[in-house]
Amino acid sequence: EAVFYLDAPVSNSGRLSGLIRECSHEYNMAEYYAVDFGADGMCFEDPALRYSIFPPYFLCRNVGLEKVMPLISQEMKENINMDNKKVYAMSFAKVYLLLTAKAEKKGRTIDEVNEIICWLTGYSTEEIDDARNSSVTYGDFFQNAPCPNPNRKAIKGVVCGIRVESIEEPLMQEIRYLDKLIDELAKGKSMDKILRR
Repeated sequence: EAVFYLDAPVSNSGRLSGLIRECSHEYNMAEYYAVDFGADGMCFEDPALRYSIFPPYFLCRNVGLEKVMPLISQEMKENINMDNKKVYAMSFAKVYLLLTAKAEKKGRTIDEVNEIICWLTGYSTEEIDDARNSSVTYGDFFQNAPCPNPNRKAIKGVVCGIRVESIEEPLMQEIRYLDKLIDELAKGKSMDKILRR
């Protein structure tokens, strides 16, 4: 028997269900599906959920999973790679507006957002302004960062359902570092704590 928890907001939950069903029948396994809006958080609440593969896509209860995980894992890696490429291709200007809007909605300032980006990447405020007034992509902005802060490796925690310290793709990890810091800003943390001083 295997129990799979699929996160409800994920658009490809139906396709994943079909793939899991196909794999489990091939190995004569019984399976059960539970669609849940908080599946990614369940791994922290239920110790029986020992497998967390690319959250928030799905979580699996550990019975006979070694038979189906390779196929499902490959499918998810392909999906992740496609999603990453979409993020990398977004314009920096568009994402910058989203980040500043999120901060300002919680009473924080654009100057604080810029200070975080400068700390993380080594860009100056003027260079950030140049980037948002150009057609540079989000991926290129991070890939060409002049001096990534070595202390960024101390950034840990969950953002968008994913542990930033566990992200294997280097460029996506850099992007999620910024997401995490802006999250902390919006939640009211002091700049000293956000910048790991």
